[in-house]
Amino acid sequence: MEFTIFLKIVLYLIIEKKLYTTFATRTLFIYSSIIYNSLGYIMSIKSTDGYIPSFIFEIEPENIIYYHTHISILGLSLLNTTFNSKILFDSITSFAEHILTDDKYVDFKDKYQEELGIIEKELYEYYNSRDEDGWKDSNEQILIPNYKFNIKINAEQDLSNINQNSWVLMENQIMIGGGWKNVNGLLNEKVIALVDSFILNEYSKIDKVSETNRYIKLLNDISEEKKVIIEFFDELLRNLTVSGVLNYFLISYYENNLVSQIDQIKFFHILNCGLFQSSIIIYNAKYTILDPCPIQLVRQNFNKNFIPLTSISEDSSCPSFISKDTGLISTGSVILKDIIGDNIQDLNIKMDSLELSEISTYFKQENPNLKINLASIIIPITNDLTKQIIGTDNIPLEINSWDDIIEYIWMIRYLGGIDSSYSNNYGVIIGKEIANLVLEMFYK
Repeated sequence: MEFTIFLKIVLYLIIEKKLYTTFATRTLFIYSSIIYNSLGYIMSIKSTDGYIPSFIFEIEPENIIYYHTHISILGLSLLNTTFNSKILFDSITSFAEHILTDDKYVDFKDKYQEELGIIEKELYEYYNSRDEDGWKDSNEQILIPNYKFNIKINAEQDLSNINQNSWVLMENQIMIGGGWKNVNGLLNEKVIALVDSFILNEYSKIDKVSETNRYIKLLNDISEEKKVIIEFFDELLRNLTVSGVLNYFLISYYENNLVSQIDQIKFFHILNCGLFQSSIIIYNAKYTILDPCPIQLVRQNFNKNFIPLTSISEDSSCPSFISKDTGLISTGSVILKDIIGDNIQDLNIKMDSLELSEISTYFKQENPNLKINLASIIIPITNDLTKQIIGTDNIPLEINSWDDIIEYIWMIRYLGGIDSSYSNNYGVIIGKEIANLVLEMFYK
């Protein structure tokens, strides 16, 4: 069975369970680790996350596909012990029914029953050890200076009696990721400490009031075209998360290019190691600094009634600095550039319109058999008034490199009122640095 089938099931899990960015990123990392670690039993690989297989055995080339299929289903089964997912259960049942009718798979399983039993046991132990890595407690509500105060989205209020340099949670929301910084990462602690120190030093130089004033002036000139682009990306990221979107791009690359299954597994793991480590460092910065979100800064200093363009959702349930989406997209972009290339026009990343319609309402009317190239995405405009104002039925996106995608995410996070310019700028800087550190971990 094609490896991409299993990867898409994990993306559907993210949508089904509406996983937060932190949980989605970790889930993709855990699944990639299970599949990648299994390679260590049939070939020499770079060890990650401290996993060392207890043996290596020889397997016939014609049986490798059955080995990967067996482990991929095992990985979904392990995830289902955590999520109790209908999508996972139905998929596992369907895959099992299908593969057990394949005599070659049955022969493979019988021949390597002993080896598979040991591998399953060790991967199960790895999964259980990772299950205690701190992620379960990461959304516990921690005490912050302004814990008694909430920002009312649709009401004017006096913000003078709060600590104005510290983050305030939105009304009717819970804190997300307050303990994510405590989750076990992958990089050396000394390296992480240097990155954390750099972040704190750079943040101390920022003039938040001046930056906010610049933001207010820019908002007055925002075009209807940019508003459509902001809404498009906002919906995409809310449904699948930035980590899910990056993985979807990689899966679509696999489906339209000749990539060996071994390389598919390796690339999948490298990408998700980077995203996972990046999320930990970013959330450590968020809850160490407690930077106010733009809605708070604007209301404190300029406009008491200000409401951001984009939805108040997960994004306002954690402090602004460093931007998680800009940070993660930068990490992912550097890694994708390294493993598959940077010229989007040549990468042939084509996405199924029916799949896209499940994560974006903008593709609901598309031909279900249409393949949409990442290099030539066209956003259809569904609002008649917006069509009149812009003077066109659609907006083409210019995506020639991964840096172009970073710029789009930067724009929607900033102009959408989610993250400040400095939060986005340092998201790019730190995201790229973490990517290089993770790549070095694999290549040194």
